[in-house]
Amino acid sequence: MHRWMWVSMAAGGCATEVEQSPFETANLEPARVTLGQEVDDRLDVLGTLTVVPDGSGYALEVANPSATYFLELVSRGGGDLTVFDGRQVRLALSRISGTTDYSVALWTPEGEVLYLLEPRMPGQLTEAGFGYGLLGGGNDLGPVRRGGLEVELRSALLRTDGNEIELLPGEPLGVFLRGNEYRVVLMEAWEVTATGENCDVSGSRLAYEVIRVESGPVDEVPRQRSPDVPLLGDSCEDR
Repeated sequence: MHRWMWVSMAAGGCATEVEQSPFETANLEPARVTLGQEVDDRLDVLGTLTVVPDGSGYALEVANPSATYFLELVSRGGGDLTVFDGRQVRLALSRISGTTDYSVALWTPEGEVLYLLEPRMPGQLTEAGFGYGLLGGGNDLGPVRRGGLEVELRSALLRTDGNEIELLPGEPLGVFLRGNEYRVVLMEAWEVTATGENCDVSGSRLAYEVIRVESGPVDEVPRQRSPDVPLLGDSCEDR
């Protein structure tokens, strides 16, 4: 399926064709999780949740009689975590292998998922909350090629209670998972397929956010990354 386009750009009197998928800006800025204390590979703690909006993200605190755990979370997925303020939750953190990044989950004391952020790929917290095979790679959405960097954009396939559906980046959907309604948004879905000289960016993403719907209609308004923000952040794509 050919959904991409060629963009002609003029510079210094010469025209340079840049191959760019129209889904490029639908891939959102990477999520950021900053911990207030050192955590090794995994944390799972029960306590009372406090949620405070903090700029473009949230400050989360989970407190119990033994300790208090704090983190800052910035996600462009648009989930509203304030609906869980004051609740008893289990906070789960899981370090993503080979990185300093963490997946984050908020569960009920009984283990039902309230919120899940996977900033790179489905991992241990996805399997713990929803079982194996919840989300996988989908269809080709076209390339982004410039500055010696080649990135192939993707959709994702989500296994819901009813059937398997396609998620497009930046387009939230209301779905049912294990009997509960959730808002799911695919935030980044791409794979670096080639790099040029002086360009060492590599890897892939299948990043997403899941939040349980507590009341009201699901916000399915598409979200976009600013065109001023590079797809892969501070990388060789703009050289």
